Amino acid sequence: MTKNEFKHLETICKDAWKELAKTGNGIKPRSLRMFINNCPACEISMRVKDTHCQNCDFCPIVLWRNKPNIGNVNCQDDDGLYWKWFNTTNVDERKEYAKQISKLQWKYLLRYKDVDISVCLKKWRNGKNETFKKV
Repeated sequence: MTKNEFKHLETICKDAWKELAKTGNGIKPRSLRMFINNCPACEISMRVKDTHCQNCDFCPIVLWRNKPNIGNVNCQDDDGLYWKWFNTTNVDERKEYAKQISKLQWKYLLRYKDVDISVCLKKWRNGKNETFKKV
């Protein structure tokens, strides 16, 4: 994965969370469905690890990569923003959590250079175009 591809995935993810911050929706946008866990960050992490086990050691989101892994996905810890976003029924709170998630720092790791993400990005582009055509 090139740094440009990485930036593109970061933008896809952050744009989705910005959309959720505006709408207050409790379901991730359809445009993320082709990614593992409906998340470009999880897609990157899992492709580096090349396993089906959840592990955040290679998550591009710095906050979650740097948390001690306690056997759960770091973004879903009880005190995490994602967990709070997912579990609240208060739309204003959901908007605020989504806004905070959209601003989380991403950082490229050298391990990413060996990851082939091109097929995934192509599927995203095709899916996005099909979504726009149907609207």
